[in-house]
Amino acid sequence: LTTQRLKAAAARKHMLFRSRLYSIERMLSEKEERAQEALSATLAARQDMWKQKREKLNSTQEKVKTEQRRMEDGRKYLQYMREAKIAEEKQLMAQRSEELLALRESAQMKRKDEFQQLHVDK
Repeated sequence: LTTQRLKAAAARKHMLFRSRLYSIERMLSEKEERAQEALSATLAARQDMWKQKREKLNSTQEKVKTEQRRMEDGRKYLQYMREAKIAEEKQLMAQRSEELLALRESAQMKRKDEFQQLHVDK
């Protein structure tokens, strides 16, 4: 009778031990799952953060390149306008020079005619 009671008591203790062990394993498993989920969430958040930073950097670099192109286009346009202005001024100077030369020749011819007219009149 005592042996049966001892066996029954041992069986109850064993069942209680197994139950506690199962509870502890389940609790640890749930903690591990929560920790894994938290880690996954943290990793996803960091990856998203780095993705956003990369996109912002790429956007900034694109803006810089666009601004550099715009500035270069502006410099080229200013250079073109300077060269056009210089060419226009050279053309005007050449035209004025030709006009002055024509006036000089005209004045010389007039003086020559007047000189000849003076000699003819005498």
